[in-house]
Amino acid sequence: MEGFGVKIFFNVVVVGFLFQLLEVALARGGGFSVDLIHRDSPHSPFFDPSKTQAERLTDAFRRSVSRVGRFRPTAMTSDGIQSRIVPSAGEYLMNLYIGTPPVPVIAIVDTGSDLTWTQCRPCTHCYKQVVPLFDPKNSSTYRDSSCGTSFCLALGKDRSCSKEKKCTFRYSYADGSFTGGNLASETLTVDSTAGKPVSFPGFAFGCGHSSGGIFDKSSSGIVGLGGGELSLISQLKSTINGLFSYCLLPVSTDSSISSRINFGASGRVSGYGTVSTPLVQKSPDTFYYLTLEGISVGKKRLPYKGYSKKTEVEEGNIIVDSGTTYTFLPQEFYSKLEKSVANSIKGKRVRDPNGIFSLCYNTTAEINAPIITAHFKDANVELQPLNTFMRMQEDLVCFTVAPTSDIGVLGNLAQVNFLVGFDLRKKRISSMEVFGVKIFFNVVVVGFLFHLLEVGLASGGGFSVDLIHRDSPHSPFFDPSKTRTERLTDAFHRSASRVGRFRQSAMTSDGIQSRLVPSAGEYIMNLSIGTPPVPVIAIVDTGSDLTWTQCRPCTHCYKQVVPFFDPKNSSTYRDSSCGTSFCLALGNDRSCRNGKKCTFMYSYADGSFTGGNLAVETLTVASTAGKPVSFPGFAFGCVHRSGGIFDEHSSGIVGLGVAELSMISQLKSTINGRFSYCLLPVFTDSSMSSRINFGRSGIVSGAGTVSTPLVMKGPDTYYYLITLEGFSVGKKRLSYKGFSKKAEVEEGNIIVDSGTTYTYLPLEFYVKLEESVAHSIKGKRVRDPNGISSLCYNTTVDQIDAPIITAHFKDANVELQPWNTFLRMQEDLVCFTVLPTSDIGILGNLAQVNFLVGFDLRKKRVSFKAADCTLH
Repeated sequence: MEGFGVKIFFNVVVVGFLFQLLEVALARGGGFSVDLIHRDSPHSPFFDPSKTQAERLTDAFRRSVSRVGRFRPTAMTSDGIQSRIVPSAGEYLMNLYIGTPPVPVIAIVDTGSDLTWTQCRPCTHCYKQVVPLFDPKNSSTYRDSSCGTSFCLALGKDRSCSKEKKCTFRYSYADGSFTGGNLASETLTVDSTAGKPVSFPGFAFGCGHSSGGIFDKSSSGIVGLGGGELSLISQLKSTINGLFSYCLLPVSTDSSISSRINFGASGRVSGYGTVSTPLVQKSPDTFYYLTLEGISVGKKRLPYKGYSKKTEVEEGNIIVDSGTTYTFLPQEFYSKLEKSVANSIKGKRVRDPNGIFSLCYNTTAEINAPIITAHFKDANVELQPLNTFMRMQEDLVCFTVAPTSDIGVLGNLAQVNFLVGFDLRKKRISSMEVFGVKIFFNVVVVGFLFHLLEVGLASGGGFSVDLIHRDSPHSPFFDPSKTRTERLTDAFHRSASRVGRFRQSAMTSDGIQSRLVPSAGEYIMNLSIGTPPVPVIAIVDTGSDLTWTQCRPCTHCYKQVVPFFDPKNSSTYRDSSCGTSFCLALGNDRSCRNGKKCTFMYSYADGSFTGGNLAVETLTVASTAGKPVSFPGFAFGCVHRSGGIFDEHSSGIVGLGVAELSMISQLKSTINGRFSYCLLPVFTDSSMSSRINFGRSGIVSGAGTVSTPLVMKGPDTYYYLITLEGFSVGKKRLSYKGFSKKAEVEEGNIIVDSGTTYTYLPLEFYVKLEESVAHSIKGKRVRDPNGISSLCYNTTVDQIDAPIITAHFKDANVELQPWNTFLRMQEDLVCFTVLPTSDIGILGNLAQVNFLVGFDLRKKRVSFKAADCTLH
């Protein structure tokens, strides 16, 4: 592939770029575009007219070098395969509304699924349902999704494309049931506890036109509450900050009271008695995995490893599932647990007439069962008898833990009368303080179905939702003819149908972030903070996450050209508290002032530092459409102390990495995790700017587009890693493995970085590449007087007769033209812009000039397409 349209001769210098979000264009579906200004462009505040071209290039080299040693591979992941859960096996239901005007939908809530779907008209083959089918033709907000959308791609092998290029899906379940139709976007509405409906436009869901199997007529579909991209939780992630919790009531509770699920600030679980354990990220990401280390019956502790044959405890060895009634544990461990429990109970042990449980007692009184403590990693949870025993009949009480030949599942009976909270943003951050599921404990239940009847907006975007027990008289599933025993037996069968579908499939390793040197980024961003907006000029850093700017009062700050931001003058400024997910995401860099405000201190590799308060504010950029675009509730660092090599022309840093606090991550739901850029050569007409695009405008597709996987090395990946398999110089191919000593190619062995000017490759490989390139060029080879490149030529002609170099990424071959690999350093000097390193490889921005480079964080792909960047 090659850049075209703009002919770039080697008087074109693509030094490190700084990019400036001058104009952000909102496109359909939340897409918007942003201008990029070259660091050495006359439009840049860094521009120094007294410097020569050679001096600018030398400066760019030094900035690049300061970044190279900071990019290090730190972890690895493995892929897994998801087993589809049996439909109608969930223990909760949700009342919601779809469309405009809103049409009621009663759906099974499934924490083991992601896609929310309902039956729609016309339906060629549908199961019978009580409520009317949703008719897209009657809704003014219904939109079919096209095949190229990230949500469509998230369907994986379950997706296909119609002749009209509409995205279609078909789900086949383990029991032979199926559903299929169109993927679409609609307005989702729930009734809040505050009495006002809450709507979420642009919600991706499945509009089913063909379905069959064991679906129940009382429901009209499924609501996915898993951790995957298409789930309700993930789609509302930015609104709720990845926080939700629930508190499940016992079955016998007054029927006028409902269980409730809470989102956002209301979903945070904290205070006295709270314990926390990591939520382990595994594949599939739909399920919620914890690590159980053992269970104590009274004072006797039984170690638990899961199914691992190793001596150590297996990470993520049990799933927390509100849709499974009972708790399931591996057979070998279960036998030991049952024996210990039985030895602690004095009573008449009897056979379960239903043939479900092996530990039952004949009693009409409360059973004198022991307290059972579940020892999760970093959290001990005491389960009362009502969490572990259930009255099956008037005179029969049974142990509600059952054996399984698969992964363990912590069912909802074990969770009754506990406030169980999930922090999905924090689970994606690997640090010493990775808190996943926050559990606040104390009481029991049979299988619940949960019913999002009332969603109350709380301050900070939080809202709460009522939950209705499946067997409550308020539930459409309620069958008054069934006995308690029959309901409990049904609940067991539903649970058993789910257990075998939860399988271990992946593993993650922790890594450590190397803090980048400040002011080493190659782009700047012009934006505004606060209300009224105050201009900020910030270094854009694809290797950092936190966006920060200097604020008043500043006890020790470096000098900057633009005025400091003063929080007192903004009506939308709010300090963040220590318990927020954003504060926790700071990891070891955070502390608490007076036990309440979240503060941070960053120390950089060169001795520079910055510190202050973590806060939320309104971030504003000016769009290419002429209208400013604002993002309220944006988390940033308000710096009150800083020092080191920061440049006075910038007032902070904008983090464009992949971690939780980055601008990309915070806007993820708005932009669907997609952005792209097209970089211009330095000496292009100064009236033009490079541009960064977000959302739909950030999609890179069409003829000539190639894509390669974005490698995520653990939940704490900060950089954009891809896999380089080799380079070809003309027809000669050189294999590339990175620094791996193995025979196979190392995954994620090179970083795509718009903030690094040159491309860096390991020394051993670089020597081979330079030799091949040199053999292909006829010219007078000379020494670089600047001491940067070891391959330079003395020539004044516009273009050097250099070979096309093809970068062979995994699944993608990218042809680099001479202007991507050679640069005119002086009037009569052209040098090779690939350099050796003793660290991980980096694909710098020179190699990316006149390519549309797109990032899809949801699909985890990086795309390349040759382009005339003057048109983008």
